[in-house]
Amino acid sequence: MSALAQVPPPTTASSSTSRMSSSSKSVELTEITEVRRDPSNNTSTTHKYMKGKMLGKGGFAKVYWVQSLDTNKAYAIKIVPKANLVKSRARQKLQAEIKIHRVLKHRRIVEYKHFFEDRTNCYILLELCHNQSMNELIKRRKRLTEPEVLYYMMQLIDGTTYMHNNNVIHRDLKLGNLFLDRNMGIKIGDLGLATKLTHSNERKRTICGTPNYIAPEIIDGKGGHSFQVDIWSMGVIMYTLLVGKPPYEAKDVKSTYKRILANVYTFPDHVSISEPAKNLIRSMLQSKPELRPTLAEVQSHPFFTGPDVRIPISLPQSSTLEAPRWRINSRNEIVVDTSSKSKSSTSSRQPLREKTNDARPSSSSSKQATKPSAALDSNKENVPTGRVTRSRAKAAAAETGDKIEEKKSSKWAFKIYDDYINSKEDKKKDKNVEKRKEEATGGDADVDELTAKTAAFTLSGGGASTASSSSRRSSAGSVIDNDMFALETMHQRLSQSFSKSAPPSAEAPSPDEGATKWVTRYVDYTSKYGLGFLLNDGSAGVYFNDSTKIVLDPEGKTFQYIERKRTSGSEKRGEHVSETHTLEEYPSTLQKKVILLKHFRNYLSEQHKRSEEKESKGKTASSAVPVVEAKVSTEKGKGENLVYLKKWVRTRHAILFRLSNRSVQVVFFDHTEVLLSCEARSVTYVDKERNRKTYELGEVMGGGRPDVKKRLKYTKDILHQLITGAKR
Repeated sequence: MSALAQVPPPTTASSSTSRMSSSSKSVELTEITEVRRDPSNNTSTTHKYMKGKMLGKGGFAKVYWVQSLDTNKAYAIKIVPKANLVKSRARQKLQAEIKIHRVLKHRRIVEYKHFFEDRTNCYILLELCHNQSMNELIKRRKRLTEPEVLYYMMQLIDGTTYMHNNNVIHRDLKLGNLFLDRNMGIKIGDLGLATKLTHSNERKRTICGTPNYIAPEIIDGKGGHSFQVDIWSMGVIMYTLLVGKPPYEAKDVKSTYKRILANVYTFPDHVSISEPAKNLIRSMLQSKPELRPTLAEVQSHPFFTGPDVRIPISLPQSSTLEAPRWRINSRNEIVVDTSSKSKSSTSSRQPLREKTNDARPSSSSSKQATKPSAALDSNKENVPTGRVTRSRAKAAAAETGDKIEEKKSSKWAFKIYDDYINSKEDKKKDKNVEKRKEEATGGDADVDELTAKTAAFTLSGGGASTASSSSRRSSAGSVIDNDMFALETMHQRLSQSFSKSAPPSAEAPSPDEGATKWVTRYVDYTSKYGLGFLLNDGSAGVYFNDSTKIVLDPEGKTFQYIERKRTSGSEKRGEHVSETHTLEEYPSTLQKKVILLKHFRNYLSEQHKRSEEKESKGKTASSAVPVVEAKVSTEKGKGENLVYLKKWVRTRHAILFRLSNRSVQVVFFDHTEVLLSCEARSVTYVDKERNRKTYELGEVMGGGRPDVKKRLKYTKDILHQLITGAKR
């Protein structure tokens, strides 16, 4: 056992699956196994975590989203390769971080869970913050209003005061280390540069920090430094929140240090900042540490205590995207104004939550129906009017808030901090209830849970309608009946096949009975936009969070956009209508969605290409984010209507895709697949070795393929719950 394991309770870890990162060439784990040993009775327990996307990285560590497979709770995990700990100084630094962080227990500090290690890595399990860091907040918002700065600074003072009272100096306070929980509260994180003083008068001399936030006495290094360096960093943070950029930012680090040492900064004329705010910033950004106010003096400054000052009690999640409008209520409190029409139309622009990766199924439609397309187009004023040509689309893309550049689409970084785990995953499970559910369902307990989760799971919307009147539905009701009929037919066929009275058939399935279209790769990016998919014929599309869909043909020239529109005399939910456009020319209202379509397609195509190259060399395919792959066909799309992803739902063991051609694909997380057509007379099965074969149902039920039969039973139960939920 290494010295690192002597700080927290000694545990070890291992990986059952690994992937090679295409950028860093380092091994990326997809499942982490921790072995916790109890020295008192010489026993051990095993705990597994499924690792998701990377949340951030530093000089010698990376932070990932992980989910405990024991409790389904989500965490952040800091992974430090032991190759980076060869030098004793690096090991001591990590030991110090763990020793300091594990004893700090405060609502404004990211909670330390525990530490474990294996032969190659050290792991620090941490509390997961769901609304990213304040660095991403400023990138989206540019700058904040003064009530918001009051709200955040009070919380920062609260957490920093706790650390200083425990003789801890953070030494790296910056926007990137201030995280936002699901209640929009600050959590101070990353104590990698923190130090604990043996007494309050001790001075530290290590040169450390982040250039834009580093105090002048750290750069100078002659007299040492103490708690006042955190006060300086807080002054930089407050300035940055109000102005939109750090006060000493320059073209390079050396120039930045010169400006810090000379204390050269100004308040821009184009930004309205109150005099109390400027005065407080000036007091914190004094070159001489002894002249800076204490935290108590900062808290009692007129910026916080003035007669007209009102600090918000809370902030809405919509403030992550746009500035709140303030009003004074009857209790003389400052609150967000939601009464105006313009505000009510935009207050729903909250961060779109990604599908939870826990064991609970989630509907792709019912929960997201309240998230309008405005969330995808929060920079609408930048979109040109009229029809968009390729050159104008590029120009508009450069102006959008997300700064997505088309030329870099193949390297699009999916780095949104995980705000996609909702509060339900924090609830503890009743083991006795789970056991009874498993007994009732033959081991697939999560199937019964689909009913409550999919009560509003709509089955409306048949194949996409085109300009041809013959392909349109006269009313939404007939569409609903058709889709319901398709699922009911599948379920009925499967139920009959499982019935003892159904005789097995020796007839081999026709080659045309197997599935012709299926999802080969998908990426779940519903934390912000939606789920992207790539089909076996080369077409690609996106199921957006506002339930609209878009699909691009295999040639990459023509796309269809599908949305639900209410028509006179139609049912409440309306009917699905399709528009066909080319990438050269399309309505300006679709500009951002088309850009996203290109990014999703290029990303998934690039991942597929890399996968094929590595498979040809006998290597495991890799991916920068969780991407699921199936065996690919080179078959090209046929017919006018493109097949697209119509609905999807995630369960504990699988993800179910319902395509517009009324076929169903179930991708199990053990890398097997089941594909059913509308009639469900045969089943296409993909085994773990990626072999694809179509079977007649009687052959499967006759005992020839128990592995396929087991998955068909699971599929049947899912279909039953979806149909039941839709009819409620």
